[in-house]
Amino acid sequence: MFNYIKADLYRLFHKTSNRIYWMVLALAFVLIMVLNNSNFNGDPTEITNFYFLTAGMSLITVGSFVICPQVYSTVYLDDYSSRNSIRVFSSGLRKSEYLVAKIIVTVIYMLAAMTFMALAFLAGYGLLFLLNKGIPFFTSQQIIYLLSQVGFYILFTIAFATVTQIVAIKTQSSTIPLTLFILLSLGMGGSIINMIMKLPILRSFDIDPYLLSTNTGKIQTVLMNMSGMTDEGGSVAGVSVQLNLADQIQSLGMRPFVIIGAYIVLATLVSWVLLKRTDIKEN
Repeated sequence: MFNYIKADLYRLFHKTSNRIYWMVLALAFVLIMVLNNSNFNGDPTEITNFYFLTAGMSLITVGSFVICPQVYSTVYLDDYSSRNSIRVFSSGLRKSEYLVAKIIVTVIYMLAAMTFMALAFLAGYGLLFLLNKGIPFFTSQQIIYLLSQVGFYILFTIAFATVTQIVAIKTQSSTIPLTLFILLSLGMGGSIINMIMKLPILRSFDIDPYLLSTNTGKIQTVLMNMSGMTDEGGSVAGVSVQLNLADQIQSLGMRPFVIIGAYIVLATLVSWVLLKRTDIKEN
């Protein structure tokens, strides 16, 4: 399994399209951040908070439909689009090991990708630092928020990837699972289920708290509160971090993490059963 993980990571880090994707995204990020913040008219000492706000909003708004789908597509679906699965399983790798390996690869690859984006984040800040002859660095709370956001997107990607992987195994294609990943991660699946549950015969059942999108949404809302992007609390210029991580986790509770973890475990078990019963197509 570890040989497969190393080989898969080598493939991801040496794939030209991946390099181009992250380079373009990083350059666009730096350009947008610098242009937005170079027009800042407030107190120069507050430009760091303003940069943090605009960068944090960008991460929240684009992460779920720009960063996470790319990671899911390149980690999970490339084997099907390139018809590489037959070679993977003919190498002696057990199908249970394959599923666990994909989760490990997702974590490592996203950590590497987000580290690269963090360097772009600091590059944009460095340009503003030079343009403004020195500005305060980010607070520890702001740094904790950014790290929490990275952790959230790793969990977010793994959760929806393991669910849509079931469809990928059955169809052995990439288009339908990727489309489903985007739709489910944007909460459209949960919205449809909630509409169905409004039928008279089903109204007595409230399954919304147990939906995957509901629980990922709760975590994301807490992260938004933590970033200072809401009007709650007393923030400086509306952009300072309001509560520390411990307070936010306490207000959230462990239930969303337990439910998301249950989805990951159950979906992985279903995928394992399907892989055991599915003949992998060679062409």
